[in-house]
Amino acid sequence: MWQSVYQAESIEIDSLTKVLSREGFNRKAAKIIHSEETGVYVLLYFNVVSFKTINSIFGITGANRFLLAVAGHLSQAPFLPKIIGRTEADHFVCIVRKENLRRDLLDDFCKMPYTEKGRTVHVLLNCGIYEITDKDIPITAMCDRARTALHFIHNSGSKFYAEYDEKAENSYRDETEVLGEIDNAIEREQFVPYYQPIVDCQTGKIVSAEALARWIHPEKGIISPSVFIPVLEKKDMISNLDRIIARRVHAMIKSCLSAGQSIVPVSVNLSRMDLYDHSMMNDLYATLQESSHDQKWHRYEITESAYEDISANTLSTISALRRHGASILVDDFGSGFSSLGMITDYEFDIIKLDVRFARKIVGSDRVFGVVQSLTDMAHKLGAKVIAEGVENEAQMKAVRDCGCDYIQGYYYYSPLPEKQFLALLDAQ
Repeated sequence: MWQSVYQAESIEIDSLTKVLSREGFNRKAAKIIHSEETGVYVLLYFNVVSFKTINSIFGITGANRFLLAVAGHLSQAPFLPKIIGRTEADHFVCIVRKENLRRDLLDDFCKMPYTEKGRTVHVLLNCGIYEITDKDIPITAMCDRARTALHFIHNSGSKFYAEYDEKAENSYRDETEVLGEIDNAIEREQFVPYYQPIVDCQTGKIVSAEALARWIHPEKGIISPSVFIPVLEKKDMISNLDRIIARRVHAMIKSCLSAGQSIVPVSVNLSRMDLYDHSMMNDLYATLQESSHDQKWHRYEITESAYEDISANTLSTISALRRHGASILVDDFGSGFSSLGMITDYEFDIIKLDVRFARKIVGSDRVFGVVQSLTDMAHKLGAKVIAEGVENEAQMKAVRDCGCDYIQGYYYYSPLPEKQFLALLDAQ
């Protein structure tokens, strides 16, 4: 009898984190929801953003300790979960009373600093919320609905939770459809770079460009990056896309140089996951070795937030790209709280001011002063400054008066297909 009890408890407890397993959570959640207690319950579904990065930094053993820490973090949550479960990998679920769930505390809770062997990373948790109004729905279906809400979260902002509704359900179905077509799109080379010119603040002349991914669907036409990039990031497939864009840009530059055509340096975006993809980084390194006399045309953009999790090995790889002639750009500079610290900790060539500065600079002495100070500081460190998101003449004049070197935005040019971009360079 005791052996049967032990086996039942073992099945219902997650051996790694010591919270409930999927089976245990489903059974106990149903019991709580159908209890005689009055009030409304809410199901919370958490997952770790870019868990693959944790594996890359700390290894499997360290990642397991991290999951144990996540379980501990949830147990201390201000919303007082009645039960906590781990459904799979880095996915956790909780049942809480509705009156205990304060949305104003949830975003801060989803920012989880984690320290392992003296190294601290700032981890984000995403939270899907499903308010349990129909107690007859199976617990597995409730979990699915809370999980669906995760697809409404955009980690570029400050909101790390979303609530389930019918719109979320439809969005999830659309996303699933997109994911089903992506493999075919990659195989048929439907992803192509579009080039957004970057101009000199003083002359308006095109001096460089940024390569931006576009999906040219044979039936649906151009599919916006806002549709497919979040899907690729969540499925840890973003490096597949970045590799395609990098290779196409390299081929374009090589072709132009061979034909004697006009060309300017072009930057390719590297995601956080790219920095831990050894195959991807080796490809970039090989590209520069192949272009031994033409490295100056190659640039790589890394978001400011990605620098927070850079390991010593990855940093040495980025430094190697610089040593072989490529320029390193810090994208979205000023979007986080690490700006002033990281500007002195890492070597880079160009900073790209976050678009929010351009949007707020007109009529704000405060924002003008901040942009001017950041630009002066960058110049003293030997870096140039690009103002992103400039959309009108007033913004253009303001960032120019702040001392910015270059401008990128719709005021001058929108992203262009390769043929139009090269024609524009030739005309210039």
